[in-house]
Amino acid sequence: MATESQINANRQNAQHSTGPRTEEGKARSSQNSLKDGFCSKSLVILPGLEPKFEQLREQLLDSLKPGGGIQDVLFEEILAASWNLIRAQIAEVQVYERQDDPNIDPLVDDKNEAKLKRIRQFYRSNYTARETAIKRLSEVQTEIRARLQAFPPDVASTTPLSQQHPHSLSVLARLRDVVKAMKDTEAFKATLAAKNEPN
Repeated sequence: MATESQINANRQNAQHSTGPRTEEGKARSSQNSLKDGFCSKSLVILPGLEPKFEQLREQLLDSLKPGGGIQDVLFEEILAASWNLIRAQIAEVQVYERQDDPNIDPLVDDKNEAKLKRIRQFYRSNYTARETAIKRLSEVQTEIRARLQAFPPDVASTTPLSQQHPHSLSVLARLRDVVKAMKDTEAFKATLAAKNEPN
């Protein structure tokens, strides 16, 4: 149990530990939970890497072509996970650069075991997250494209399905499934038309 003098000393010390008081101090303190960013929910872009991040974002936008709504949400997940994979690679290089002896591979230096383990876990979890989001975005985009090909909007109804070219497809939309949907719809329409013909 604490003595009376210890309790008084603790109270006096607590008066000095009021946390940051300036706006700058409060801003810095608000970032404490980020630490090295490995467990943060926000995206960490180290100074000087902004152009590399923007390049990745533009390349992914160009190839994945998110179309709003859930596609944008999945795109952001893919972008964050892809960026974090790059961060893991950068972190591995930093471990090597901080080696006491540059002639020793950091993988065999026991001093690096905890750091490399954390980097590997970070890499694995982001790789899995990216692959899951890519798979889901692929499913969504394939379904949307198949529906548009099977039941085109009125604007495109004058163009036969066989002449519609899926140039706007994302690299994730499975063309095989889209073509199958087109064939299934053409067969369905032919069957329907045959049934509706007068005898």
